[in-house]
Amino acid sequence: MPSRTEYVHIDGHALAVTLHEPDTTIRGVPEAFVQALWEDRSFTTTALRTVHGHTVRIISGGQPNDHAGPDFLGATLSVDGLPWHGDVEIHTRSAFWNQHGHHRDPRYNGVVLHVCLQADTTTGTLVRADGSALDELILAPYLHHPVQRALHAYRTAKAPPFLCAPLVRHVPQTLLASWLGRLGKRRLALKAERARTAHRHGASFDQVLYEALFEGLGYVPNAAPMRALAQRVPLALVRAHAPAAEILRGSLLHLSGLSSANPAGHGGLAQPISAWGKAIAAIPPLLPTQWKRSRLRPANAPHRRLAQGVAWLAPGGLLRDRPLARLRHALTSSEPAGALSALLRPATDTGPVGLGRAHQLIVNAVIPTLLATLHPTLDLNLRRRLLDLPSALPPPSTSLVRTYQEAGLAARSALDVQGVYHLHARYCTPTRCLSCRIGQHLLPGPSASPTGPTDEDREHG
Repeated sequence: MPSRTEYVHIDGHALAVTLHEPDTTIRGVPEAFVQALWEDRSFTTTALRTVHGHTVRIISGGQPNDHAGPDFLGATLSVDGLPWHGDVEIHTRSAFWNQHGHHRDPRYNGVVLHVCLQADTTTGTLVRADGSALDELILAPYLHHPVQRALHAYRTAKAPPFLCAPLVRHVPQTLLASWLGRLGKRRLALKAERARTAHRHGASFDQVLYEALFEGLGYVPNAAPMRALAQRVPLALVRAHAPAAEILRGSLLHLSGLSSANPAGHGGLAQPISAWGKAIAAIPPLLPTQWKRSRLRPANAPHRRLAQGVAWLAPGGLLRDRPLARLRHALTSSEPAGALSALLRPATDTGPVGLGRAHQLIVNAVIPTLLATLHPTLDLNLRRRLLDLPSALPPPSTSLVRTYQEAGLAARSALDVQGVYHLHARYCTPTRCLSCRIGQHLLPGPSASPTGPTDEDREHG
């Protein structure tokens, strides 16, 4: 196999090191396996040495990064006794640093250590985009077990996703359905309370709805910058100047930081700047780096999502005039889900919001905002319609929902999905089983009945 000899200087001594292409036994080893080795510290962590001869002690391995950029962010290492802070990139072998283009990507200039399973002929020669040398740690010599044995254990081990996952199938379906429904309504009530809090702090309910819709339109990767954009371009400003759709689109693209378009949206520089253009020019744009653009499906691309948001703000769009009244009217129709979805899916040149996304916007933005506007005793019929609506909507398929479904806790509606998220955040993650109806049922034994109060009991008196 191809090899080369390098000399490593340690404590004043020159050691000859022969570097080979990776052994065929690691072919097909997934990068996720090496990431798991690093995250779980499945190797001897004492006396670690980099390929440049530096001693390394791992203080913090960093946070896993599910988006574009280095694999672990914010690691803290001690290198030759000195603290180093930065990111860690993981590969099965050194050559992938260059093959993946990291040596030309400034986002990887903050990588302080390149961790690989095995050395190859490029080991010890890597540089960052800024030209600085990148040190590496080769894990193979430090593993607790041979690679093939560790890989087999990695592929066959499957830890339960939550504490009672192996026992959920012993719980009666009636109890699971009742508990998920109750938790789902509680999650919606908490979202409505956040909307009321924003209103008490000065935001109109129209603005609250606008921000919630834009956040939902951004999906998880771009929820934060979409909400930030809605806050920088308030609904009151759009209504005061009433810009045309094309001008509005150019302005939002400029303020998003995704485009260098004229902030006023004009095509010619000789045209006078309008009052709208002056207002937009005074607003600082977002940074392009605030947006996630890689590893996204085409439907979730930021430019496409912004175009769909503009359709709500443009003349005739949902947000331009009396959105809450229009939503309430749709809610009282014979087919409220269809009527509400139609308001959220205007035609655009990039295509309308998908039906599944519209359903999620109804649950996560429309229902909480409308709930926040209702009188606690005078609007009981509308309140009932709002809380019944998610039960009629199909459940979105997310990784968390699938995890619970595989364990036997199936979400059969959008309301159940809200319940799964509330269960995961408030009970499973902090392991508060004694406060959960499922845990109360399982802990005394499969035939016992839950008797103790839950958080939802206490919050409802």
